[in-house]
Amino acid sequence: MKKILFTGGGGAATQIINDVLFNKYECHFADANQNNHAIPNIIDKSRQHSVPYCSSQNYVKDLVELIYENNIDLLIPGVDEELFLLDEIKSKLSRTEILAPDYEYIKKMIDKKSMSQILGRENMVNPGAYDLKDNELPYPVFIKPKIGRGSRNVLRIDSVNQLNSFFKLYDLCMDDFVAQNYLQGDEYTVMMSANKDKDLMAIVPVRVYEKKGITIYAEVIDDNLIIDVCHKIHNAIPTKGCYNIQLMKTSDNKAIPFEINPRVSTTFFMSFIAGIDPIQNYHETKVSDVLQTFKPNIKMRRYWHSEVI
Repeated sequence: MKKILFTGGGGAATQIINDVLFNKYECHFADANQNNHAIPNIIDKSRQHSVPYCSSQNYVKDLVELIYENNIDLLIPGVDEELFLLDEIKSKLSRTEILAPDYEYIKKMIDKKSMSQILGRENMVNPGAYDLKDNELPYPVFIKPKIGRGSRNVLRIDSVNQLNSFFKLYDLCMDDFVAQNYLQGDEYTVMMSANKDKDLMAIVPVRVYEKKGITIYAEVIDDNLIIDVCHKIHNAIPTKGCYNIQLMKTSDNKAIPFEINPRVSTTFFMSFIAGIDPIQNYHETKVSDVLQTFKPNIKMRRYWHSEVI
């Protein structure tokens, strides 16, 4: 049984990932906040691990030691800050593999301005990327950190006065942000599964019905438009591993990607329930141009769970 290590193990998906993969993989979870019992107690103590924050000088060393001590076969990073360290981590591993895109892809796509510009150069539909100091912003716009996650400091801005007030109130730097066109419609978060050779194996679209930083209520949907756009994105900008594309399906039937996250998302587990295994796919050789089929109409709902420790 392969041993898998998920970082960001204190996240909302840990319990369900463990439940879904329990009989197929030995799942381990690591978190920088484990001293505060971040990893749920449903996980066996032997598979709960503490690591420093990614900003720590000891992060790479301690993570690599943890991987060797537990004979981990595959690392699945779940923290954005960690992605910039993957090249260094990889250089220190002898046999452990990493389920993530290649490093150059990560650097290009984790920056939302860079992502939009790359899609534009490939003649792909994109949300636009505007400097906030541009006096001709097409209000209303969405502003968001160029590098960030979890909907932090992401909001609709309707005027230059509102823009200036926001940055003055929170003492933030406009250079760290990007503006995108304001999109309305149905949001999708899509699991992209490729093998080591960058061959696309599967696409699993998940429609987001409710979101509070992370997805709260969602459903696997077999949507040909979403699948087609995501397929074209991968063909234009191929990479290996598993990653996530977030799109908005607008009322005029356009699917516009607004983020490409070069890591697994909190809805990653839904692909397994739908019959797609991105871990297995990573090690497979593609034998057909046809994408793997998945089971649609699978719904997920997250609830709060309190525990006395």
